[in-house]
Amino acid sequence: MTYFNTGQVSDEFTVAVDQEFRRIKGNDTRKECYMSIESILTMEKAYARQEGWDKGRVEGKEEGRV
Repeated sequence: MTYFNTGQVSDEFTVAVDQEFRRIKGNDTRKECYMSIESILTMEKAYARQEGWDKGRVEGKEEGRV
């Protein structure tokens, strides 16, 4: 996460991530599909929240019937 927050390369893993990130970001055809990690996490949170609400509604209806 430090790499994503600061861009600082600190070990072999983040070197590989940085190289892949630059390769993808530099590719014009992939650049259109590129999403930042923050966007991906935001979408994931929204999906999880919606799933929780949907499940809560179903459970609430079942409890109401009981």
